[in-house]
Amino acid sequence: MSSYFSPDSWTADYESLVDLESQIRTQIQSRDRHPLHTGKSDSSIEAMLQEFNSGLNELKRSVKKASSFAGLTEQELQRRRSLVDELSERYSQLHRDLDNREKSPLGSSRSSNPFDQPLSYGSAHGPGSAHRINADEIRQQQQAMIAEQDRGLDAISDTLRRQQKIGLAIQGEVDEHNVIIDDIRGATSKATDKVQRQTRRVEEVRRKESCKCTCLLWSIIVVLALIIVIIPFV
Repeated sequence: MSSYFSPDSWTADYESLVDLESQIRTQIQSRDRHPLHTGKSDSSIEAMLQEFNSGLNELKRSVKKASSFAGLTEQELQRRRSLVDELSERYSQLHRDLDNREKSPLGSSRSSNPFDQPLSYGSAHGPGSAHRINADEIRQQQQAMIAEQDRGLDAISDTLRRQQKIGLAIQGEVDEHNVIIDDIRGATSKATDKVQRQTRRVEEVRRKESCKCTCLLWSIIVVLALIIVIIPFV
């Protein structure tokens, strides 16, 4: 039996302990039928009980840790606790049977001891419940939980793909707007250059016109001065 009990192997580990419990009980019954070999049988049974106790402790630790395992429901955890409690009771009963050295009639121990009934992988209703679940049904439940988780992951994956498409579409629009902005910036730069060239031309024309007006004004002044000087001598 493996010393590490993972959530997925819990059923197999439990069933291994059930088989071991059956073997120990068979050994005890055989010892009671053959009291001459009691010493050797007791040593073998005690070794098997130690193995059973070790496996039982591993199952208990596994159940305590299982609360953090997302794939287990509260009903499944309760059912496992009930099964572990039943195994603990049977372990105690095995110790009592081992200590009982009185020879029992053949077949009497099975009817007088309620723990001689075979164990089964029971439901969450606890030991002695009429409702029993076998290993195949447990596997089906686990497969159903895994399928449900897969459906949830698929839905998340679809949502992420849609978000990715939306993000790519937004990025495409942003790129298009950047191109438009670059075109506007280029057109604005060209218009600015044209305005500057026209401004320089206007300045040149204004300077030329100003120069012409000044020359004309001085010509008029000179002509008037000559007239003023010449007229007295006429």
